Amino acid sequence: MGVLRVMAITRPRLALPRDHQILAAVGTLAPASAEDIQRLLFPGTEAEQARRSTARRRLGKLCRLGLGRQLRTGNLADPAWYALTPLGKERVEEASAGGETAVRTLTGLGRMNLKAHRELNRLRISFVLAARAHPKLALRAWLPERELRALAPREQSPLVPDALILFEHQESRTEIALAIELDLGTERHQVLRAKVAAYRALRGAPLFGSGHWLLVFVVPSARRGDVILRLLHEGGADDFAALGVLCELGERTVLAEGWYSAKTGEPVALF
Repeated sequence: MGVLRVMAITRPRLALPRDHQILAAVGTLAPASAEDIQRLLFPGTEAEQARRSTARRRLGKLCRLGLGRQLRTGNLADPAWYALTPLGKERVEEASAGGETAVRTLTGLGRMNLKAHRELNRLRISFVLAARAHPKLALRAWLPERELRALAPREQSPLVPDALILFEHQESRTEIALAIELDLGTERHQVLRAKVAAYRALRGAPLFGSGHWLLVFVVPSARRGDVILRLLHEGGADDFAALGVLCELGERTVLAEGWYSAKTGEPVALF
């Protein structure tokens, strides 16, 4: 009789803790760019291009292991994006041991607004890095629009921010939320007025369970900022709102600099 040989199916092995961190970041930022991973996980004084090349090599390794996949637009000049495969998602969920890390897989970019997604990822990473360095503030969660829509009751559907950031003050244990509205200058004034009115109507009530929240608009230019400030003032929402200009929001100073009071127009720190 012949000998039946059974070959074991081995799972891809990740030798370095940083590989697990990259997988988790790709799953939460999905899709993520090499720039995102470099900023989040490869900081330092070394030349930025060298650090980005390192991030790109590590992402390539995860793709070769079948844990990630590279996604491209129709324009080859555009940078590559990365997402988890189902196997990669499984590995992240196993490593989190039942934690609350929400990750997703993608097979393509579809009709995703990549410009807005890129800016939201940049903003998210800036908040993560700034919170790490803050002595009294912890970033507990970043809930993107897709997760908020799953949580929102039907009657609240017009009032879903682009993201909700949950912070906790370490000493008082108070939770503070930022409702992020990213405006890249494409939304009509009528839509913005309706959005401002909806926030004004909810003032004093919980927003997705958070009783203490601040409305934050992020805009591409000071000129667009003037438009938003006027709409906030006209809508009676300027007393609980702040505005930030993208080019002024520093990677590690985003909690304290680059923001303006919607009430006075003067510089203001979020915390």
